[in-house]
Amino acid sequence: MTLLDLIARAGPDPLVRYALLGAAVLAVASLLGGWSRGDVRALMRPATWIALATAVVAGVALTAAGDRIGATLAIGWPLEGLRRLPLYLLALGYGPTVGALSGLAFAAVEARQWPLHGADALLALELAAVGWIAIAPSPRRHRLAAPLAVLVGWSLATATLGLAAWAAAGGPATLSALLATDGAVAIGVLSSALLTAVLPPRWWRRAAPGAVAGIVGARTDDGVRWLRPLRRRAKLRTRDRALTPVRMPGPLRRASRRARSATPPRLPVALEKAAGRSEP
Repeated sequence: MTLLDLIARAGPDPLVRYALLGAAVLAVASLLGGWSRGDVRALMRPATWIALATAVVAGVALTAAGDRIGATLAIGWPLEGLRRLPLYLLALGYGPTVGALSGLAFAAVEARQWPLHGADALLALELAAVGWIAIAPSPRRHRLAAPLAVLVGWSLATATLGLAAWAAAGGPATLSALLATDGAVAIGVLSSALLTAVLPPRWWRRAAPGAVAGIVGARTDDGVRWLRPLRRRAKLRTRDRALTPVRMPGPLRRASRRARSATPPRLPVALEKAAGRSEP
């Protein structure tokens, strides 16, 4: 079923309509999140296109290997989800725009169906969501950020566009039935998430040479910008306390006052006589 056929069936079925609406919101939010970071500028660098081509070729190679192993040994189904691993790495390193573009390029290389097939549109949406979630927290700072982005991005895409395609095909309108049917993909996605958890943050800092600064240097506390005025006030208060002179305790302060107000001590008598003789 193509994406256009899926949209055409959204009229009579409210579940398909609302699921497609959720998928559209997810796609817009993912792409706008990447554009606000300037991830489109990564497409102006040759290193990005080299990485994109490498990921697509690796995904196609894993797909072909899975088909060949499945035809001979009937155990090629785990590679059905593992073929997404190179595309996941690309989306995690470069952001949602490059991730969605890699999904479209992968669909064009496979040439499954045109206009865009529903499964290919689901993959592109999933990669865009993975790249968007990986902006913050970033895998360049936290080891578990990459598997979290993979699992959450796949779950959101499956719960929106995947559910819409499943309901339009006449399947039961439940996520459990959808996951039971796509069990190979779920296991492959979980395996890919576990593999991304092995990679340390240092590897992610060097893995995407063409990524823009908005993706590479994303802070992990962007969602709590309302705390910044409070932090600024706390810094000013600390500075004012450092500049305020320290007051002595009461007994020491009174003792110092008495010492200043007391008459100066008299010189010894011998010194006074010597001083009187020296005067003209």
